[in-house]
Amino acid sequence: MTYLGLHLALAVTLIFTRAIRAAGADPARRRLLSRLLLAGALAAPFAVTLLPAPARSMAPAQVWSSVGRGTDAAGAALQVGASPATALPGVAFPSGVLLLALLAALVVAALALDALALRRRLQGAVTIRRIGRLRIAISGTETSPWTAVFLDTGWIVLDRTTAADPRLRRLALLHELQHLRARDGHWAWVLAALQPAFLWSPVARWLRAAMVECEELACDAALVARGRVTARAYAAALLDVAERGLSNAPSGLPALQGFSLLHRRIDMLISKPRSGRPALDAVLVALALALVCLAARAADAVVADHRIDQERAQEAARRVAAGPEFPVVVNDVVLAQLNRLVATPEGRRFTQGALAQRPKQLAAIRDALAAQNLPPQLDAVPLIESGYRNIDAGEHGAGLWQFIVATAQHYGLRVAAERDERMDPALEAAAAARYLADLRRQFGDWPLALAAYTQGEHRVQAAVDREGTRDAWELIRRRALDPYPAKVMAAVLVIADPSLAGL
Repeated sequence: MTYLGLHLALAVTLIFTRAIRAAGADPARRRLLSRLLLAGALAAPFAVTLLPAPARSMAPAQVWSSVGRGTDAAGAALQVGASPATALPGVAFPSGVLLLALLAALVVAALALDALALRRRLQGAVTIRRIGRLRIAISGTETSPWTAVFLDTGWIVLDRTTAADPRLRRLALLHELQHLRARDGHWAWVLAALQPAFLWSPVARWLRAAMVECEELACDAALVARGRVTARAYAAALLDVAERGLSNAPSGLPALQGFSLLHRRIDMLISKPRSGRPALDAVLVALALALVCLAARAADAVVADHRIDQERAQEAARRVAAGPEFPVVVNDVVLAQLNRLVATPEGRRFTQGALAQRPKQLAAIRDALAAQNLPPQLDAVPLIESGYRNIDAGEHGAGLWQFIVATAQHYGLRVAAERDERMDPALEAAAAARYLADLRRQFGDWPLALAAYTQGEHRVQAAVDREGTRDAWELIRRRALDPYPAKVMAAVLVIADPSLAGL
């Protein structure tokens, strides 16, 4: 999901912003690289969602569902039988899009409130000079100078004490003008937009503090580098303004955080500048951008929604070359089972493994079905039963078709300690085909015949008599029958269109 990817990308950006500082990058370069990383972090999650499906990581897990446990006789295979009451809805709901829309609305509302608050602050200031789109103002309620961009107009607001002192006024104006030149006011809105989107996480707050530090240090370094003021004089001015601001601020953590940044700013001004290593900075940025993309891609995969909607299922049904003997049905119960096969962690993993095994067993299965003049689509039955794996599930069944002992012996298979003919794919397929043909003759349609294959003829007939309907899909909805026919129909769709399972 884009939201999780964005959060991971911001976390990577924060880590590498700190790493660039530790590597000794000069303030201006550090600000530039930090902004580059932030832009990449904001773009990467959305870019990942625009990639075609084959180019994106397939999800190892979903966050919205789990696989039910049914009664299929496939002990070592995936059990995908859940009652209709817990079945997943067939139509995909755009939960990710809805979440992003809600977050966007929250961000817009928060920015609107910020804009109103800024407007009120600016209305309380008296403009003393206008230069193009720049406004210089004085406010009696402020304790230190600040700058902002509002409606494409740059504002520098001075407190009265700073405005009254020519030395402090000059340095404050130079400093705030440098902020405007570097477009720090524009980036402030970008950082402000991240706060309401990540109220539950401190990452955006920490990243904002790191970016503000980059901007302040870059401004300080730029002014001193131009020779407009000496480093010591500038540091003294910072102390004057900070002392006034901190003395009027409430005690506690915010004041301590402000003092910590002030300490770093003065330390940079009076210390011997480090040369830095541009090559190392480039390597760190390249690595960070790579990790940002990987984080966004991983997040997109982890929570990707692979649910199939009605239209996509109908498209797969059109690919099935089925005749009137085996009509392919796409309804709510089939769609629910299809999504359990392809849109849940266990289901997707099981289905992909089954499709990989299918070519090894297909010849024997198709020969047995053809010998009984049965539809070839019934080769989906062993996908549900065993995933095309020749397994012994004990009392639940054995082989590809998971025959229990009684049924196997009834259809001529030998089941003994020294030899179990259920484990012979060709022999069991022939017996399964005969059994399916008998069930079809008994019940007259394939949904009921398939229900009887796994639940027994007597239970199916009792459900028909009790409920007064021969509609297998309605019997499943009433919970009178297990959704096994829907599972087989879903498997038919997956075999016809393996891309449903991400293949």
